[in-house]
Amino acid sequence: SSSSVDKEDVVATSLPDAPHINFSHVHMYVDRLERLEVYKDLECTMNHQVEVVVSAEDDLSFVSQGRDIVKQLICGLDFRVTGTYEDEGTRSMLVTSKDPNGVKFVVSAKNEDCSDLYSTSPSKYNHFSNEVIDTFYDNHIGRQGFAVLAFVTDGRLESIRDRYHALHPGLIIPDRSDIIEY
Repeated sequence: SSSSVDKEDVVATSLPDAPHINFSHVHMYVDRLERLEVYKDLECTMNHQVEVVVSAEDDLSFVSQGRDIVKQLICGLDFRVTGTYEDEGTRSMLVTSKDPNGVKFVVSAKNEDCSDLYSTSPSKYNHFSNEVIDTFYDNHIGRQGFAVLAFVTDGRLESIRDRYHALHPGLIIPDRSDIIEY
């Protein structure tokens, strides 16, 4: 009998000593990020907020598109900015819930006003570079969105990468097989 999954494929993909892998974070590329101080001021306001009153007029003028995702996470889900990274022409924020094992979002944007603060050397981390952000936007018709699911593992990164490359070669960025360890 024929099935959608070939038995040899199942055997080839099973790992008897598979490494332990946990979800780490989601990486988003967005049109713009504010300075860290703007988000920290908003967090302070939300910490002291007792009641939010929305008038009917404000409710009618609300538009869901083009909103600042970091502000939405702070106000709507009580998340906080717990890390930041700036490099030549880019800014990134780590936004997390109170749960240390909860979801984490890395939000990155191009930031033209900080490009003169840094040397012209390449970004230490490729996924924060202008080139990667440009490639993401080129592949998504110029729209912001979700880019990467990241995971934490107990090791054996090379074997995971090699296996992924063998089973999903179309999802590998050409000439990019680097492993990033933090």
